[in-house]
This record gives sequence, structure tokens and C-alpha cells, in this order.
Amino acid sequence: MGIFWIALAVWLGASVAGLAFAALRGLQLFRHGKRASKRINGEVESIARASGEIEAHLARASESAARLNAALDRLRGSRARLEVQRQALREAGAMIGWALPFLPRR
Repeated sequence: MGIFWIALAVWLGASVAGLAFAALRGLQLFRHGKRASKRINGEVESIARASGEIEAHLARASESAARLNAALDRLRGSRARLEVQRQALREAGAMIGWALPFLPRR
């Protein structure tokens, strides 16, 4: 009967030690989880902030692109008018060049 009590005491001791070990590991896991959660939340906030800045940059880039397209349209119109004026000058120069020999010299 003495062996039974010794075995029971060993079993109870091992069970209590196992439960204590599991409780400590569970507490460590909980603490690590809290720290990881804080760190992850901080990174998520950082990513959200960066996303907001990127959205602002994209909005400004879109506005700039619209202004650039408007400026390019104006430039195309100006270049077309310039080409018409240059062609008129070339035609006038050709006419003057053709008529120059017939003009009296001083």
C-alpha cells in the first residue's frame, strides 16, 4: 500500500508541475501576443498613414496631369498658329524674291 501513496504523490507532483509549467507558458504566450499586437497595430497605423500620403500625392499628380494636358493642348494650338504664320512668311518671302528684280534700284 505504501507504493500506491508514493506513486500517487509522484503523479500529483508531476501533474501540479505540468499545470504550473503550462500556466507559465500560457502567460508568456499572452504577453508575447500583447506585445506583438501593439507592434502590429503600430505598423498598421504607419501603413495607413503612408497610404493616406500616397493618396494625397496621387491626387496632386492627377491634378498636375490635367494641367499638363491642358498646357499641351494650348501648345499644340500655338504651334499650329505658328506654322500658319511661318508658311505665310515663306510665301511672302517668295513673292518678294520673285518681284525684287523688277523693282527699281536707287
